[in-house]
Amino acid sequence: MTNKEFIRSNIPAYLVDDGVISAKLERRGASADDSLPSEATPERKKVDLAYADCLLYVLRLPSSISQGGFSMSNIDKATYEKQITLIYAAYDMLDELPIAKPDITNAGEWN
Repeated sequence: MTNKEFIRSNIPAYLVDDGVISAKLERRGASADDSLPSEATPERKKVDLAYADCLLYVLRLPSSISQGGFSMSNIDKATYEKQITLIYAAYDMLDELPIAKPDITNAGEWN
């Protein structure tokens, strides 16, 4: 299985095309056509982070799309956010997490 095939097998094609996957892999320093590296290697980290980048791309898409009488909805954004968080946590990179979290002040007032 190639790096691109790994990502493609985890994200539906109607959400992310092959060009986006290849670009995200290249940005992370991995080749789309290389064989998927073993887990817990520096090369696998690049692929996993490119996968997270693709999920982030999906999060930026509209949650509902309608065209010509056909509509798609229910993109489970919470699930994608959780997957991104788990990937970043696995590499101890939560401080670099690209998902905006609300800045909560005076949280004690809610207790």
